[in-house]
Amino acid sequence: MEADFNEISSKTEKKSIQKEPKFKLLQTCLIGLGFMSCLFAWAMYNFYLPRVLAGHVVEGDFYRVGLFTGSTRLLWTNVVMTLDNIIAILLQPYFGDLSDRLKSKYGRRTPFLLIGIPIAGFSMFFMPFAIALSTWWTILLSFIGLVLVFNIGMALYRAPVVALMPDLTPSAHRSMANVIINLMGGIGKIIGMYLPVLVGSIAIIKMVTDGYSTFENQDFFAMDAAVFWSAAIIINVILILYLIFVKEKPTGDKFWELGEKSIKFDETTLEIIPNEDDKPQEKYNTWNELKKIRNASEKSPWFMFISLFMWTMSADAFSTNFSLWGAEYALLSDQILGFINLVTSVSVAIFGIPAALLSKKRGRIWTMKIGIKFFIIAFIGIILFQEIGRTGAPLVGLIGIIVSMIFNQMGGVFVAIAAITVTWQLAPDNKVGTYTGLYYLFKQLGSVISPLFIGGIMSILTPMLGETGTWVVFLPYCLTFALLFYWSFNHVKKGEVGDEWNANE
Repeated sequence: MEADFNEISSKTEKKSIQKEPKFKLLQTCLIGLGFMSCLFAWAMYNFYLPRVLAGHVVEGDFYRVGLFTGSTRLLWTNVVMTLDNIIAILLQPYFGDLSDRLKSKYGRRTPFLLIGIPIAGFSMFFMPFAIALSTWWTILLSFIGLVLVFNIGMALYRAPVVALMPDLTPSAHRSMANVIINLMGGIGKIIGMYLPVLVGSIAIIKMVTDGYSTFENQDFFAMDAAVFWSAAIIINVILILYLIFVKEKPTGDKFWELGEKSIKFDETTLEIIPNEDDKPQEKYNTWNELKKIRNASEKSPWFMFISLFMWTMSADAFSTNFSLWGAEYALLSDQILGFINLVTSVSVAIFGIPAALLSKKRGRIWTMKIGIKFFIIAFIGIILFQEIGRTGAPLVGLIGIIVSMIFNQMGGVFVAIAAITVTWQLAPDNKVGTYTGLYYLFKQLGSVISPLFIGGIMSILTPMLGETGTWVVFLPYCLTFALLFYWSFNHVKKGEVGDEWNANE
């Protein structure tokens, strides 16, 4: 009898496995259009906006004077450039929660794209006009106002567009789907980075652009308009393609109606599950959500978010200061730094699929731990080889730094592929949007704090160690937070396919 029961159970299990939906590559690529528009816009923004704010030399021929000048121009430029992270910290978890509860005939995530992308495009369309106003104060206030509108539009759809993939992808396939989504985002990022360069090389744009030594006498309207308008058109074209090819499951009959409770989806069939819980859902509050996670008996979600913060504290300090460290301390040429940046851009394509396969075979948590170990090895290697390069063996130092950077990129991909899927798996009661917002909250906290923190430490030490000597604390700082990342992630015990936890326990 027991044998018969085991045989029946085995057949049932096999039947269940056979019924599991297959991985849909084309659908995943189309879902990635939303994320592509997001990374495209941010890449253009991060590349071009500092030139508007702080000024720059264009092809050695003429100089652009920025909105900020003098010894504090970089300080104020960095203040403006952190606005996106501050707004994201304040708004993304909230919009993520709203998208969990939205009843719409277009699905619960798509309406956020329909609102956020046009807002971002609208602000970019008017930015060149703001820069061309007559007085400095009117330019500053109107341009910063448009920057704020742009950031709000982007924050409005960032968490929902990332949460869309798990809505349409069974849990077992999410690591591989995340690779495809990141590839689509990487394509958008590369296009966004090179758009200003491409536009700036157009002969007619260069012909009508005049750079001078004073802000009042220069004319960059044609170049600004070409860059910002091209970006606005591209993200809205991507939105149109998304609307044509991606059909999210409707969750209501209207365009926008907020429900009182999160909408639940079955992780395997992706069908909507009726919410039969009679208890009213609490109104979303980021602080209350974090307290609930902190006080729960299952500590994996809490330590996962702490791990995300430690990861960003290490990685963002390194990426923000990489080019300055390379030129001033590691004595790397612009060509070598450019090569390393190229490796960074294609790293997802090189390591993404192996990381996803390992994540599926060995588990997400195992994959993340391997990635963190790669981080630690990379920083130790760079610390060692930078000194070898500075003390008489530049070729050995260079090769060692490049190999260490490859380990760093492997670590980044292994962590990134698994981290968001672990976060989604830990989301209770299908709060995927809420947890996606919290995922970015902790990451962007690190993005805001870490560059300022390491910059402050190095500024304090500069009088004692000198402009070059102060870099000796840079990589040990990154290594310290990589070790804290490993420590905190060792407390994450759940996050694999099928793992569940009760947020109310």
